[in-house]
Amino acid sequence: MLERCPEEYVRHKLDLNLQVKEAISPEAMDEYVRCFSNPATIHATCNDYRATATIDCEIDDVSRKRGDRIRLPTMVIMGNGRSDAFDLWRKWIEDPRCIDAHCGHYVPEEAADLVTRSLLDFLAD
Repeated sequence: MLERCPEEYVRHKLDLNLQVKEAISPEAMDEYVRCFSNPATIHATCNDYRATATIDCEIDDVSRKRGDRIRLPTMVIMGNGRSDAFDLWRKWIEDPRCIDAHCGHYVPEEAADLVTRSLLDFLAD
């Protein structure tokens, strides 16, 4: 679908998952369309999604059985009102800094000020 009509697909997917419709400027939208019209980008994106449902799960199972945890400072910023997902991250990360952006799926675009402030604070610590 993406290869056949990238512009329609990208605009539809972004619009579908944006809570703050004006968060992506027309220029940025054009750039998303440009990037996702590239066959190499489409291939890489599909491989990333495919890995999420296959090999990533297998690797996670091995790590979980070993009791592996992320011990480095880690910040998790979530959108989509999914603060319940922080419980999952707390299983993997020793001391996560969890931030609910109260926005849609595209957190950097929809909550740019919050993301910027949070990153600057996190990196300053």
